[in-house]
Amino acid sequence: MNHQPKIILLAGLGLLVLVGSLWMKTSNQQPKEEAHDFLAKDFSNDFHSELDGIETKKLSINTEAKPFDITLTEVDLTKRSLSLISSQAFLTTESGEPITSDSGEAVFTYGSGNNLNEFIQSANFAAVHSGGYLSSIQPAYPLGYIKVRTVTLNKPHKTWITDGFICTDGKKIVIDAYKNEAQFEPWPDCLQSGPLLVQNNSKATLNNTNDPKFVNGKHKRSFICLAQDNQVFMGITSEIDLFTLASFLSKPKNENGLGCKDAIALTGGNTAGMLVRTTEHGTPRLIESGNLNVLLPNAIAVK
Repeated sequence: MNHQPKIILLAGLGLLVLVGSLWMKTSNQQPKEEAHDFLAKDFSNDFHSELDGIETKKLSINTEAKPFDITLTEVDLTKRSLSLISSQAFLTTESGEPITSDSGEAVFTYGSGNNLNEFIQSANFAAVHSGGYLSSIQPAYPLGYIKVRTVTLNKPHKTWITDGFICTDGKKIVIDAYKNEAQFEPWPDCLQSGPLLVQNNSKATLNNTNDPKFVNGKHKRSFICLAQDNQVFMGITSEIDLFTLASFLSKPKNENGLGCKDAIALTGGNTAGMLVRTTEHGTPRLIESGNLNVLLPNAIAVK
């Protein structure tokens, strides 16, 4: 009797088991970090703003992997101030005090969001940058904690993608890991976002996320970074993975990095955008945006 067909069949099944085992092992692996060397080339041309205390530039970053572009707005907080703005209009009493619910949160009108043009015109801001993630596109509704002018507009969201926060009083800024709501109390403006990219001058650990595709995938990213006590960078990249971005942000400037002390990711993809005025009271010029018409529940503003 000829047993060759059975041998071939068994060998084929063994190969399938081996391939399946390797696939399962690979698919369950955490994101893997790669070393990066950066070479930045400035091709801003006429991107530079004429505003005092604000500089915009567009860089092309070469790495061993795929090069990427990044558009930066640098803000000098000795000359400018930072704030969070929201499309959610909260209700007030006749004396102007916010009306709060039993839980202490503001009672607000459920708006449909604002685009960046509407945000920058709302108080003649010098620049605006898209803020945190959205839990709903229509209507535009935020994901995570929001506090504007001391009024809480949204509850915290406990998940890996909102593991950090940014708070500001206009002249000072803190970017840190989220632990509890007590961290927000000293600050008038706070925004929950994430993941953290840089902490205390070191690249943050991104391996613990629950979505390796979000970390390893090439997506348009946005971020805010505290480089020095009075120096803030807000930026939007072309398609890039989070490991490469975190590495670029954390590397010192003498190694062609941005030299961030702390940095956090903001909303990306089609909801990431930035507008900067070219003159103090002139028409705002679009610096970078996935979609200028997208409606956002909040934004980071420079005055």
